[in-house]
Amino acid sequence: MPSTGKGSAESFVIGLTGGVGAGKSLVLKLLEERWGALVLEADSISKSLMEPGEMAYDPLVKLLGRDILASSGAIDRNKMAARIFRDPDILQAVNGLLHPATFQAVQERIYKANGRLVVYESALPREARFSELCQKILYVYAPRRLRQERLESSRGYNPEKTRAIMKNQLTEQAYREMADSVLDNSKSPESALRGLSRILLRWGIQAP
Repeated sequence: MPSTGKGSAESFVIGLTGGVGAGKSLVLKLLEERWGALVLEADSISKSLMEPGEMAYDPLVKLLGRDILASSGAIDRNKMAARIFRDPDILQAVNGLLHPATFQAVQERIYKANGRLVVYESALPREARFSELCQKILYVYAPRRLRQERLESSRGYNPEKTRAIMKNQLTEQAYREMADSVLDNSKSPESALRGLSRILLRWGIQAP
């Protein structure tokens, strides 16, 4: 597979990031529907690579043992989570398998994008290696309190779970420092669309 460098020569690659509850899904939907973007979500790709026959399946079973498997032979993610989150060394080893495999899969998809706008989403931009693939990085922002309310209402998370997730993500300052632009997603979808349009126009990207 030829190296894509910062994305293939034909495709413009945007790295999209932000904390949990910031509303990244809305922004991805707008980019896909209004700009025709190819959306690559790091978490979804990582999960697909754990399916039987995929790149990460055999290495994970070898590392964690067959106790993590469901009766179907697929990896049971709840069993896997219980296994790795009580052992920091195992968690690091799993990330050492999944992050490179996900990066390779994303790289291949970008190379095959054939000139489409590509949006690569991850809440962990450093682990996702945005700097190696993306021409621009967009940080989707919403205030912490609003993010908590969204997670509690839409996903049923309790405050303790929300705080635990947020604690393991980057700070707002860290997100801002690595971003080329910040999209305020604290108001309406229409407001987010207007802000997104302005940012993309500055980057020379117009809706088809």
